[in-house]
Amino acid sequence: LKHDVLGGWDFYSLDTAISAWQLAPATVGTINIYQPVYGRSGVNLSTTPKNFFLSESIYWNGVYFQDQITLFDKLHILGGGRYDWAYQASGNASGVTKSVADAAANLRGVDNQQFSPRVGLLYQPWDWLSLYGNFVESLGSANTATGVGGAVLGPETAEQYEAGFKTEFFDKRLISSVAFYQLTKKNMTVPITGTAFSEAIGEARSEGVEIDVTGKVTDAVSLIATYAYTDASILKGRNEGKRLWNVPRNAGSFWAKYDFQQAAVRGLSMGAGVYFQSQREGDAANTFELPGYGRLDALVKYKLPIAKAKTTLQFNVENLLDHQYYVSTSNSNTFINPGSPRTFMGSVKVEF
Repeated sequence: LKHDVLGGWDFYSLDTAISAWQLAPATVGTINIYQPVYGRSGVNLSTTPKNFFLSESIYWNGVYFQDQITLFDKLHILGGGRYDWAYQASGNASGVTKSVADAAANLRGVDNQQFSPRVGLLYQPWDWLSLYGNFVESLGSANTATGVGGAVLGPETAEQYEAGFKTEFFDKRLISSVAFYQLTKKNMTVPITGTAFSEAIGEARSEGVEIDVTGKVTDAVSLIATYAYTDASILKGRNEGKRLWNVPRNAGSFWAKYDFQQAAVRGLSMGAGVYFQSQREGDAANTFELPGYGRLDALVKYKLPIAKAKTTLQFNVENLLDHQYYVSTSNSNTFINPGSPRTFMGSVKVEF
């Protein structure tokens, strides 16, 4: 038997105090988002008193332990888990006569404790094939969002089942992995449109398959292809049976890179790749959709011929064709994140 043992402890804390303006829509001037003219909201914040105050505290302790056991160099068994103590408190106050101190005086907290097991199994009958499966539970964030009236929402929990296989062929020049999974989250929170509060939707499940293939076709040409099919739906709560927002049913990418082999330009690489996503629901009620999109990226990289310090110059272009697309929403048609326009980024990396 061979054992790889891991143990540890972590701690996290956060204290937040917010003073803000919460204004009724009727008090703020409109704006044309296609031809915006700023400074005409009709509200002078320098003379408008703040009227919304929030105080939050989060303290999180966790201990964990796991043992990975190897039998006969082919069978690997993983067992372990972690125990969490999570405390979260939130309080708010509204009105021009209030302050952060009033919000702190309204703090209401909740303690969450949970043991989360983790088990896994991997069997490698041949050098080129690995079969695996695992199960894990987790205590997610203490739901730092604030419920209606300052109520503290319960924690998000999750459990995941996964199984799949990985292969290696042609002296590891072609590597692939296929994973089937089911992930269930409980007590997920979503913003309540038009307010500073959130609510828990109950339970949601995401299940599907992910495929990744990496191939080095020649010494010069490398290819990467990925695909994911995801069926994500709300199982409990107000929108039971609806699809989960921001999750495409189909997504994937394909990248190709060419490393020049000629002596005069050795170290120079060029590549391009396309990402795509199918349409996604825009909110939990499925009242609108974000359209699917494809995005083309490119890169040029050059490794300087310096022996002692490996220096790499790289230039990336994201959204090469300057395509207009939308990335995500906050479960509302009033807050939609557009994708970045054509973006250029250069980098220098030095390794000693």
